[in-house]
Amino acid sequence: MTKPELKISTADTQSYLQIHTRVRQWISRFKPETQRLYARMILEFERLTHLNIETLLDQATNNQLKPVEIRSIINEATKDLTNAKQVIIDVALRSFLRYWDKPLPTTDIKYDDSNTFRRYTKSELLNLIGFLDKPLEKLYAIIAAESGLRASTILKLTYEHIREDLNNRTNSIAVRLQLPFHKGRKKSGYTFVGSRARELLNFCIKHRLIATEPESRLFSYSYSSIQKIIRTGKRKAEIPPDVHTIHGFRSAFKWALESPQPSIDSNRQKMMMGRFDDIDAKKYTDRDYETLRPDYERAYPFLDYTNNAPEQAQQVSDQQTELRDTIKQQNERILLQQYQLKEIQSQLGPINQALSALGDMYLPLLSRNLREKASDLPIRDVLKELIQQSIPVGKKLGQKPPPNFLEVVNKGADSISDQELQEIQQLVNNGDFAAAFAKMTKYIPIELSQYQP
Repeated sequence: MTKPELKISTADTQSYLQIHTRVRQWISRFKPETQRLYARMILEFERLTHLNIETLLDQATNNQLKPVEIRSIINEATKDLTNAKQVIIDVALRSFLRYWDKPLPTTDIKYDDSNTFRRYTKSELLNLIGFLDKPLEKLYAIIAAESGLRASTILKLTYEHIREDLNNRTNSIAVRLQLPFHKGRKKSGYTFVGSRARELLNFCIKHRLIATEPESRLFSYSYSSIQKIIRTGKRKAEIPPDVHTIHGFRSAFKWALESPQPSIDSNRQKMMMGRFDDIDAKKYTDRDYETLRPDYERAYPFLDYTNNAPEQAQQVSDQQTELRDTIKQQNERILLQQYQLKEIQSQLGPINQALSALGDMYLPLLSRNLREKASDLPIRDVLKELIQQSIPVGKKLGQKPPPNFLEVVNKGADSISDQELQEIQQLVNNGDFAAAFAKMTKYIPIELSQYQP
């Protein structure tokens, strides 16, 4: 039978740390949430044993207490507590004594592996969220399941972290955390939230439940309050106790990353879960969200608690991704072609104008024989003949072509597409040689930039 939980308030821990300077010096090295947790556990230990840990430190320093005796005191004091509290109290006291150079021998207090917990299933998430009363409570559960972030990180999220993708995209939202979030033992991953979170975020913003100032927190809950809210929702939804109240969301996220066929690459899973070395976080840059986004969206059918057929949804998602990639590649090719065409046109502009004017000038002087046989000759031959006859005509009019004029112009005539060839043929059949001549000049290579009028 476990002992009743002692009520320890934030004011209790703050006043305790103000008085105990050596505890305050040791505990200041940790993150704020760890400081609060360790302070509560030390206070609980002291109230159970009626001992002061700074006094224990003095007695160990003066050899009045041996390290094994302190270990026995911890074991005896915590034997009726929950396994989680036993471990945390033991870890906190050992850390404090080790900081002051008084380490303890190995402990027998370990996390009980028999207390295994599992993830939330989709049906359990659906029931749980249905029994959460307020939109922000539902939003917390959805973000926890869709992002895989730890509770302490979710409770620190601000509007700035989701603003960019919320306002500028329609698909998944990158949770753009600052670098300190990605460092340390329990680091946060480079992750996203999906459609369900987006819908509820927009609802909460519209109804002013979330402010849109960059530093505004999405949630005002403490860890203990959100834990109590989710625990109450679990009880109403009749979710079994082997589902971990808070960590069950993160476990569901990990399962979703492993579910697509093939599953998400293990290194990318680690980046989204926050299981990478600090050196990776330093090298990781904002642009790599776009590397991870397709993987996240492929896994999202398994994350979406409303989706009962994720395999089929994944197939559709894969097809859409392939189609988007194909369209993207085609658009890139079109843009490249348009750019190249503009470059060619900008360089050939003066040449085109000169050759077109030249065609207008010598057209009346061309032989009747060429006019009569134009409809019977292949259009490429007509154009080559037309270009060849332009040389003496051009000389009469003071135009001087470059030395390789015929070579490069014939090369240009050979490169005309069949479609445009038909259009030029029609112009020639109509006797509009100048227009035909001007139309084919865009196929004349850049070497004609030497053309001298």
